[in-house]
Amino acid sequence: MSIASARRDIERELAEIEQRRMKLQAALAALQGLDGAAPRRGRQARATATATATASGGRVAAAADSPRLRARRGETAGRVLDHLRAHPEDRGTAIASALGLSRANVNNTLTKLKRTGRLRPNGKRLVVVD
Repeated sequence: MSIASARRDIERELAEIEQRRMKLQAALAALQGLDGAAPRRGRQARATATATATASGGRVAAAADSPRLRARRGETAGRVLDHLRAHPEDRGTAIASALGLSRANVNNTLTKLKRTGRLRPNGKRLVVVD
């Protein structure tokens, strides 16, 4: 097994673990909503989500009952750039699969990185400009 292959396997496993964590977090939120309290909406829900996120590392849920978390500013771009440094032959779909992101998210991120000059096309590959 080559180092690149081992890295890809580890990245896939991490993406699977992240998806499992998000599902468990959603299940926990659903159970907390069943404890007899009315579901929170509006400002109260955002305040609760922000407090929970602060305690768990600073990521804020997109909605109070949503398992999807919002990445910190620049986090997705950093992950995509790191992946491209390790796997310069990968394109949008492979990057999305490896990182556990949607293709749309990765394609939007790649477009922004090209526009800002952090990536440049070189034939079929994308080269990270440091």
